[in-house]
Amino acid sequence: MRIAVFVLALVGGIIGLLGTMGGLGLAAIVAGLAQNAATEQTASEAGARLLVGFAAAVVTIVAGSAVLARKAPRRWGVVLIVANAVGLVAAGGFYLFGGVLGLVAGLLALFVRPAEATVTS
Repeated sequence: MRIAVFVLALVGGIIGLLGTMGGLGLAAIVAGLAQNAATEQTASEAGARLLVGFAAAVVTIVAGSAVLARKAPRRWGVVLIVANAVGLVAAGGFYLFGGVLGLVAGLLALFVRPAEATVTS
């Protein structure tokens, strides 16, 4: 199950990175073409929220790798859930698919018990 958590977290993190980078590019274009200060400020605020989503995507990849390495999978599952919830709230639609995959990975890491190794003689 650790591999499934890692794959979901990795794919979710990559999709989150791509989505937030696209959103940051869009916010930069809007800020550059802004005709008034209010539009420029709105684009800057959106860029700041997208940077939080970008950081959440990086944390998702790191936490998924930590689960794969068997380093306290429940703790890293909580980190996955929190990071992706923050990313979803901050970045909104630009982080939607990656955030959902990261949340599923976090829930799997938190609630699915690892299989015990069976020794047959």
